Amino acid sequence: MNFSNEELFSTYGQNDKFVRLEFHHESKSFDKFGVSLMGTFKYIQAERDALIQILSQEQIPRTEKKVLFIPSELENLTKTQIEDLDRNGILCSDINVVYASNLPSSNRYSIKDKKDIPNTINTEIDGRDWQDLNQITYGFLKSRYSKDKNLSPAELNQYFGLRTYYKDNITDVEYISCVFDLQGKLKNEIRLQELKAKFFDAQISEDEMLDFIILISEELKTHDKIIKAEIQRTNQKLSELAEKYGDKIENLEKICSNYEERVMLFGDNLVYLDFERFVHIYARHVSETLISDKYTGKTVFQYKFDDIMRLISLVLGSASNDIQQHFKENSDKQYRRMGTRSVYFDGHYYRIEIDEKGRLITFHPYNNNEEKENDEEK
Repeated sequence: MNFSNEELFSTYGQNDKFVRLEFHHESKSFDKFGVSLMGTFKYIQAERDALIQILSQEQIPRTEKKVLFIPSELENLTKTQIEDLDRNGILCSDINVVYASNLPSSNRYSIKDKKDIPNTINTEIDGRDWQDLNQITYGFLKSRYSKDKNLSPAELNQYFGLRTYYKDNITDVEYISCVFDLQGKLKNEIRLQELKAKFFDAQISEDEMLDFIILISEELKTHDKIIKAEIQRTNQKLSELAEKYGDKIENLEKICSNYEERVMLFGDNLVYLDFERFVHIYARHVSETLISDKYTGKTVFQYKFDDIMRLISLVLGSASNDIQQHFKENSDKQYRRMGTRSVYFDGHYYRIEIDEKGRLITFHPYNNNEEKENDEEK
């Protein structure tokens, strides 16, 4: 046995190094995957914690074990082969040689303080010349709608609102059925997007401006009810919460007031985050807006406040193939990754739930085994 489980973790696994494996010619891994395989070793949280503890001992054993593996997208593997690596792994003794970069790396899992998303490049964009933003947005939404109608609920409202504004084929039967209510009146959500486009193009009349203000006011009232409902789920009196978490409640309300539903993952099946679930995530899992001691230290993000939304997109992106495959085969079932099947990204394990329509229901990190074990029991 050239490599033990402990040696693979110590040298490559704990720092999530990208590796190229070469297998012994008479091994089962050689028969299954060929001469070599590129990717990273995978560990569930309990394995990672146990191995870290073992490496701190004076006498370190050399254990023969199957190690899970995440193949590179450059590998031309079948679905069955990928599932085999994810569920069964590679026997340590099957590995003849491991190649890895000598570039500096760190154990991201062991970092307990706030951290930055790795490999981030900030680019400044000058938006002063974007005079036709409405037209650019409409063109983008129209091309996607014409292709497969694969838009999120908010994108559909914006698409039909802009289509109404530009009077683009508004006699079409499909258009009429989508934008008018049973009384033949333009739906409020469509009207709001139409007036928003007119406002930004400075084409709105005084009467339309009044309608615009009323619709925005109604939307804000709805959002305020959602925020209040989330706060009440803490099972604490509002007066007690206000006294203890006044600043954080104010932060939550301020942040949420500017949020608009957005697509977090594109593909054959979209994943989007609507207002209600956005409030849920920020009220329970973001330290700057956390409104209860109930979640402190358990499922709180370890990243900077401004990086949370990008982090969600990156984690979903890392599981994109699995998400798309799930909905391709189970279009009427919720997608769930939790417990030992949670998604690992940059030193953290994440619980993810997406409903059959693509709405992101749950997203948070496991910061201790207690939360993960609770999910295992469900």
